Amino acid sequence: CFVCRNAVISVILNTQKWTLEMLLRRIIKKELGFMEPSIMIGDDIILEEGEGADASGYAVNLPKTLVNLPAGGVVHGTVIVVEDFTQDLEVNICVSHKDVWEPT
Repeated sequence: CFVCRNAVISVILNTQKWTLEMLLRRIIKKELGFMEPSIMIGDDIILEEGEGADASGYAVNLPKTLVNLPAGGVVHGTVIVVEDFTQDLEVNICVSHKDVWEPT
């Protein structure tokens, strides 16, 4: 579980339409409960929040679509690492891209 820092969560979304801010607000904070997350793709920090973080330096990434983020962006199969040191949490988010959603 991600409480013990070993979680992998799969999400399916359109990486060409979703922005980093949408991912942060809707999934990372609202659904997963992170308070001050650091978000990484590979070894590159894409966003950092919390005490001592250079939040203003990463704010430029918030409106970017996931596919246009630094470090090659988020595409089908990308693993995003999210950490929150204030809560001692870490989770890997495995992203699957999907263009079109069929109505159910």
